[in-house]
Amino acid sequence: MIFQTNRLIVRRLALEDADSLSEIFSDPQVMHFSVRGVLDKNGIEQHIDENVQEYGKSHFCRWAIIERLSSKLIGVCGLSKDTVDLSDIVHLNYRFSKNNWGRGFATEVVSALVEHSASIGLNRIHALIEPANLASVRVVEKAGFKVQGAIIYKGAHAHVFSRCTKA
Repeated sequence: MIFQTNRLIVRRLALEDADSLSEIFSDPQVMHFSVRGVLDKNGIEQHIDENVQEYGKSHFCRWAIIERLSSKLIGVCGLSKDTVDLSDIVHLNYRFSKNNWGRGFATEVVSALVEHSASIGLNRIHALIEPANLASVRVVEKAGFKVQGAIIYKGAHAHVFSRCTKA
């Protein structure tokens, strides 16, 4: 287990998660704001494998989000390291299956990712969000993030949100 909240358990991904992840990664509506786009079965398995390869090497990977009540995989989240405007930053990411939208899970996992980032020694965490993704903008703002500017990230316009990991 990586971390947990009242309603969620965040753990490493495994190849056995591929079928559950297809509900997320193969849904065009869920993947609308993804720089990767929709993934097929091979793409999902490759994504899992890429993350499994990173486990134990770094903190910059994706993990499975499990709903405690149902024990079902309902999403993914993680930390990524990128260079933005000549600065190295760590940004969080998350994605939930459509039937889990609007249940407060994103706000819960973003707050937990901020705490997790502090626990691994990060002083600042970022979120890169396309301006049209209003739901994610609201989520990070609720978690105390402030917009810092705008960039082109992997070909898409994005706002850079940031916050200190210490309260």
